[in-house]
Amino acid sequence: MAKYSKDSIDANGAYAIFHKTDVSDWNQISSLRATALGIFPQVDTNRSIEGNLLWIASLGGYVHSMHTLVYLASKAAIASMVKSLDVLRKELGIRNAAVCSGAVYTPIFHPKFCRDRVRPDDLTLTPQQCAAVLMRVLCEPEFGDGNVVETILVGSKDDNSVSVREVPLHLLYPTAGPVGQDNHLLEEEVKMVKQLKESGMRV
Repeated sequence: MAKYSKDSIDANGAYAIFHKTDVSDWNQISSLRATALGIFPQVDTNRSIEGNLLWIASLGGYVHSMHTLVYLASKAAIASMVKSLDVLRKELGIRNAAVCSGAVYTPIFHPKFCRDRVRPDDLTLTPQQCAAVLMRVLCEPEFGDGNVVETILVGSKDDNSVSVREVPLHLLYPTAGPVGQDNHLLEEEVKMVKQLKESGMRV
């Protein structure tokens, strides 16, 4: 940390100021842990019942801004959880997908501190348009395998349409790495899925 402190500005041309972060600042992110703890025991007790997990994320999970960085980080965490659970339907019969919408104009943008960011005359989805995409992802067969689905309103005020696409997060994966005996990650993943199928979350 000292390398990037204010005292090092002559060497680096820039410096960082470090602040201790209170745990309460990260409640929005840490609440994902509580979500996971609430979901996975159901895999244990209801393994014979197929299910459907639909996660509400945001375009902000992979588009970045300083304005609401903790919020965006929490949405990125949701996208990562969904991709990590992409085998749920194949192995356990549980559909799993996330919808990442662009701006949807709702009263969340009415308070003074954020009303200038998204305005009533901006091109935004209506709640009804967003809900229609949610239902598609919830029900249609091409979704449910760890899909991260983006929906935004594109075009102009006079000529617009709802765009829906799967976000290609797999393009971020490494293109090279250890193979064979030097890589046990996939091997252990297979073991974990086998354990879930046979005994749920019990160790």
